[in-house]
Amino acid sequence: MTLAGLKDFALEVLVGKRHYPLQVENWGADTYIVGSKGHHDLDEFMAQVRKDFDWPLGMPEHIYLKAVPGRDGTEYRLATKNTRGAFPATQAVEQYGEYRYEAIRAREQGVERQAQ
Repeated sequence: MTLAGLKDFALEVLVGKRHYPLQVENWGADTYIVGSKGHHDLDEFMAQVRKDFDWPLGMPEHIYLKAVPGRDGTEYRLATKNTRGAFPATQAVEQYGEYRYEAIRAREQGVERQAQ
């Protein structure tokens, strides 16, 4: 076991939570979907996404998924926090126009500037 793996294991035992590193993956097929295991800061997640993907994506969200066997390998299905085998995830799904992440953040920053 690596030092990082030992650290994650100790954290899981002591705190009761598992640590997932931010590793963005393409989870989509016909729709643009990117995600990472674990609940990550949304802006840090999108900064990492933009290093590899320039797809039109909406605001990322924290969800829970469960891996299940499928015809073409493992599939991930939405789950609740208490579902056996469920893990936290951060994902962003294809969106266009005013629903894109960048458009939402620009509107939010404009509102913040007006309030100051």
